[in-house]
Amino acid sequence: MMDYRINWDDGAAAIPQKAADAALMADEVTLKLLFFILRSKRIPTAEELSASREAVEDALNFWVGLGVLEKKEPVPVQAAPKKEAIPDFKTIPPAQIAEALTASMELRQLFFEIENIKGKPLNHTEQQTFVWIYEYLCLDPEAIVLLYSFAVSQGKSSMSYLSKTAGDWCDRNIVTGAAAEEEILELQRTAAKVDALKNILSAKGLKGNFSDKAAKWHKKGITPELAGYACDYCARNNKLTADQVDKVLSGLSKNGISTAAEALARENSGSQRSSGSQRESERRQMNYDGNRIYSSEELERRALENSLAAFRQQKNEV
Repeated sequence: MMDYRINWDDGAAAIPQKAADAALMADEVTLKLLFFILRSKRIPTAEELSASREAVEDALNFWVGLGVLEKKEPVPVQAAPKKEAIPDFKTIPPAQIAEALTASMELRQLFFEIENIKGKPLNHTEQQTFVWIYEYLCLDPEAIVLLYSFAVSQGKSSMSYLSKTAGDWCDRNIVTGAAAEEEILELQRTAAKVDALKNILSAKGLKGNFSDKAAKWHKKGITPELAGYACDYCARNNKLTADQVDKVLSGLSKNGISTAAEALARENSGSQRSSGSQRESERRQMNYDGNRIYSSEELERRALENSLAAFRQQKNEV
């Protein structure tokens, strides 16, 4: 009888002794499953074994029952702890306010500083608001004082504005005095740019409150020079109204025009100009480009200085 030997040239896979002992009792699918796992280090699909799902499940249970395979139970996923709901500041009862003031000297000092800025004692709603910001939103007293000072300087000292802004600061982790100062400076820069846009309309003789339009223009990146051009364009066409200026600026933005110089060049392009109109065009160009009439930097600087002065005055009164 011819002798045979195992060819190990292509490598080898170890088989547990229990599997070797039970191999003679296993059917084809059960053996194929074991060899697939030994070779590929994973559980095969029914399609990969050309078998039914029930047959694969039976094969798995066979080897698990012999102890050849160990069935690991899935680790339950721990649900994230629910964030404690922050109550509405209006629900804080007087007894809780009194208890908080008794327990915290820091809170008493905060009330004292806020009342100095306000010039009179806090009413119940105001007490609720500041206790809520301090205890539930966890803003530092310095951050709260800075927030209130800034709100007063902007004429926005209502408790609804304070609670909304404080909630936004809490979400963005603006809870320290240093972070509050940085945020306020950025708010003042934005306010200065909006004021510069509003001042253009006022300088052109338009009357009214243009805060919403100016804020929208600022978000679109419109400069005071470009707003000034739009005002002049409307005036030349006898349509100088805030709404018409808004339409002109929207049209310029859609066409990718971001400077007064570009707008003026577009207006004059393709037209045959006389020497007189050429001089008028050059005069307008100097107004927009020469920083003689409409300078974004100058307008924004003045508005920012006014805003900072009002804010510093509030801080100094503490």
